[in-house]
Amino acid sequence: MDFYTGKKSGLWKGSLFVGSLRGELMLRAEMDNPESSRPITRIERVFEKQHYRGVYGRIRAVASGPDGYLYFATSNRDGRGQPADDDDRIMRIVPK
Repeated sequence: MDFYTGKKSGLWKGSLFVGSLRGELMLRAEMDNPESSRPITRIERVFEKQHYRGVYGRIRAVASGPDGYLYFATSNRDGRGQPADDDDRIMRIVPK
């Protein structure tokens, strides 16, 4: 998980991003004042195309890069002998 502190997306500033292996998605929690009793104001499901089926498969890790973009890593190989091109990848999110 990672708190987004980059400058590429003002809408994400201060959001908490969490990868989900089982859920095959990423969660984005919009954060309010961390001192409040309810700091999370909204949760968004990112990259989910249907319930428990994501666009990129199992998302293992999320991190802000030094370039201001958000990155995530997938973990889809699961010990198979021959990896496919779309198994384990590191992806960069470029906000529109």
